[in-house]
Amino acid sequence: MLSAAIENLYDCFTEPCPVRIDGCSCCVQPEELHTLVVVPRDRLTAEQLERYTRSVMLTVGNASDLRYLWPRIVELIVIDQLRVNKETIFAAPRRAGWQLWPEQEQTALKTFVCAVLTDMTTRIYNDGLNEVDSWICAFSQFLDDVTIYLKPLLNDTAAAKANLLSLYDFNARRIARNRLTNVFWEETNPNFRKMLEWFRDPDVVAAVDRAYVI
Repeated sequence: MLSAAIENLYDCFTEPCPVRIDGCSCCVQPEELHTLVVVPRDRLTAEQLERYTRSVMLTVGNASDLRYLWPRIVELIVIDQLRVNKETIFAAPRRAGWQLWPEQEQTALKTFVCAVLTDMTTRIYNDGLNEVDSWICAFSQFLDDVTIYLKPLLNDTAAAKANLLSLYDFNARRIARNRLTNVFWEETNPNFRKMLEWFRDPDVVAAVDRAYVI
């Protein structure tokens, strides 16, 4: 399902390759940006995209080139080649006004979110890297309410239970103080309070209790 969601991004994000990408030369060299428009999108490497993704919609690029490159960026994140904070990258669609993008792009983006959360019911994510929290916090950077996508974590599969515990244990000490552990969970993020409420929801508390029984 996750691979299908990535293919769907390629199918739905049909923005043509830009003639050029502009940006601050202190952040990305012009020749690096030129590479992004001469190498076919699906052949761009993580190394070629890294500096762009660190600064896109801040000092580099615009909504048009982000939409063109987005499927490849997401694909490289999923296969763990693009080692840039997911939370930083997924803030870019919000800055680019993603809710004004073509409907098929908006839908493909939300479908990808659903695919990642569904994948968490079948595969245990890296607990040492707090990968579950990182993905959810990343999605919170552009979604109005990330918690409506989290129902798969309450599934009774072994993977869902392990991933739910990973998320809960990473934040448990802070929740009591109305805080979350990941530094990207800023209080200005509208999902900050929603996540605290989600952790305290009776259904979530019950699911965490069941997960501890494993």
